[in-house]
Amino acid sequence: MGDADVTPGRQSPETPISAKDSLTTTTATEADRQALFERDGAIGLIRLNAPPENRLSAAMRRALGEALSEATQDAEVKAIVLVSYGASFCAGFPNETLTQDLSATATKDIAGAELTALCDQIEASPKPVIAALHGVVSEAGLALALAAHYRVAGRNTQLIAPEVRLGLVPTGGVTQRLPRLIGGAAALDLMLSARPMNAERAKALGLVDQLGAKRGGAEALALARELIAKGEGPRPTRDMRRGFDEGAAYFQAVAARRAELKT
Repeated sequence: MGDADVTPGRQSPETPISAKDSLTTTTATEADRQALFERDGAIGLIRLNAPPENRLSAAMRRALGEALSEATQDAEVKAIVLVSYGASFCAGFPNETLTQDLSATATKDIAGAELTALCDQIEASPKPVIAALHGVVSEAGLALALAAHYRVAGRNTQLIAPEVRLGLVPTGGVTQRLPRLIGGAAALDLMLSARPMNAERAKALGLVDQLGAKRGGAEALALARELIAKGEGPRPTRDMRRGFDEGAAYFQAVAARRAELKT
């Protein structure tokens, strides 16, 4: 379902979609949901639907979990693609979730626990999950991306782990999955610097599998079709070891960062 083969009545993942747009096949109630599921042949499309930044609110967490369950239980679906409306794939939790004072710690804990469960649900999918990334992929959005089995990034993608600026530790399994993909030094740099990583750098490190010409949607769909044709299954990040290929270098990077924090 790229630019040249869009199913009538549906939007291409490459097409910028405004908050007013909705799938023509959905009801008004469905259009209000913050995650939408539809099927394109053997591909299950799950669209985050809270533009422009697709902040991972409690409503979106519930809707995304439901959409994932629907996609994994649909016998016709052989692969799942996560895409989103708006300017960014997912810019993280709503700002107020992370900036609340200590009296609201319980809210942060609930959000973090729900994110972890959601990421585990993505990673445990019996069908390959491909995340089509574009714009800002930050904090909780980065966690979702790392939980997917494959990642395709549009050229404008910026991956960010900003929690250190707030004195927080990344949630959703970021601290476990990120070093498995790119090694200790690069993972620590991303998490402790809070600097954005662009798509080209992410591809060079192995954080993303492919680069998209635009938003990455067409390439993600093409990858899904390729995986289906080859009969490829999921590729859970938890099972990947390439970031630990040089074990000594990994532990040296961790030790060096600890030494910096003590000075």
